[in-house]
Amino acid sequence: MPYYTSDVKPASDRKYRLRYRKNKELTVNVYDTFEWLLVRGGRVLYDCGGGTVFFDGSSDVSGDSGEYREKRRLFEKMSLSVPVHSFDADGIKGHIYALPDSYIIHTDEPQDDFVFHFCMDELKSFGEGLMSYAKRLGDPMINYTTRVQCPADGSAVLFDSMGTVYGELIKIMRLNTDGIINGYDAEFLHDFRVSVRRTRSAMSMLKGVYEDTEEAKCKNFFRTLGGYTGRARDMDVYLEELEGYGEILPEEMKSSLNPVMEHFRRERDESYEKLRNFLTSEEYAEGLSVWERLINSRAHIGRRGFVNTKRAGKRALTKIFCLADGITEGVDAETSDEKIHAVRIAFKKLRYCIEFFSLFIKEDNTADVLTRLRALQDSLGRYNDLSVQCAHMQERLNTEEDAKVLTACGYILAVLTLKKAQERETAAELIRIFRKDRKRVKKSLGI
Repeated sequence: MPYYTSDVKPASDRKYRLRYRKNKELTVNVYDTFEWLLVRGGRVLYDCGGGTVFFDGSSDVSGDSGEYREKRRLFEKMSLSVPVHSFDADGIKGHIYALPDSYIIHTDEPQDDFVFHFCMDELKSFGEGLMSYAKRLGDPMINYTTRVQCPADGSAVLFDSMGTVYGELIKIMRLNTDGIINGYDAEFLHDFRVSVRRTRSAMSMLKGVYEDTEEAKCKNFFRTLGGYTGRARDMDVYLEELEGYGEILPEEMKSSLNPVMEHFRRERDESYEKLRNFLTSEEYAEGLSVWERLINSRAHIGRRGFVNTKRAGKRALTKIFCLADGITEGVDAETSDEKIHAVRIAFKKLRYCIEFFSLFIKEDNTADVLTRLRALQDSLGRYNDLSVQCAHMQERLNTEEDAKVLTACGYILAVLTLKKAQERETAAELIRIFRKDRKRVKKSLGI
């Protein structure tokens, strides 16, 4: 049966005489992730009192979105009271659902002339109508991103430019703090940690924006915060991967992995408890307040605070690019883990530096460079995760006494080691491509 949308309620006119009769009033609850991932992806999950229904982009289906139920906390994002009227328009029958600022019209049979007369767009289902309404609400979280977005002004001084950037990163941290404290899902910590890392990277790239003593205090605060978030995030990643690797074990070994999983769950829970305690402490509140006062007040501007942003950006980009260029020389599939880790940090700093200053320095090809760097950083990140996982599994092997558990851990360590070697080759090839094109990359960045 066809559905349509209209901005106004169809009314009688010379062509059609409409008669309405109110049938009922539905309470419609729409569920989504914190940042509206379903709606942003062209889907919606809702309940009209008879169980959840999921619009998957093509039609409504009973049940919910399993992929998000498993990994993400779904919240009630909006609750609507929707009056439902049946109507008769000179023999054309159907129902109209009155949303707060639009209408969903359902006809028993396709009625092209009626639709052309009253309606705007054809819908695939009632769910698509709800999705369209959700997008029209203007909830700022529909546009949520962890990437800093602010007006470009290359003529601004560094103190003002970085104050804007740091302020945006604080907002992202605050948006995700409640989700970490309440343990909603792992993505709250991920987004929070990204903002902490970007803050720390910017402070290390741009020393001297604030007075040295004040800057040092804030660096120590973010270093402490980074330590808490890093351990908890490592455990999240490790457990997620470990659950997947459990599937590759022979059937007779699967139960042997349970004690290992339980061990790492306890470690994850302990890490989160320490992080939650810190996020709710006076030390955290005071540290963040000191940082906010520093970036918003001109009382402690440092020796480089009044440097032109564009000039400072070019200088920082050149310095960090040269660091990445130098450290990647000779990197191949045999390079040590320590060197690969240093390469990963260097490319992360380069990517963050480009992201920061592309806000103020509008070079034409930075998007292409960032795409390349993301692919490289993703590969190096996977390699680092696998290295951490191998170390944890080896640690477990060194302390485990149960023969069955030892066998299962050894099996998984072998798989992890193989995947690590494969990822190293991928990363080495991406680094080779970067080095081959580095002159063009420098030109794209204008350095």
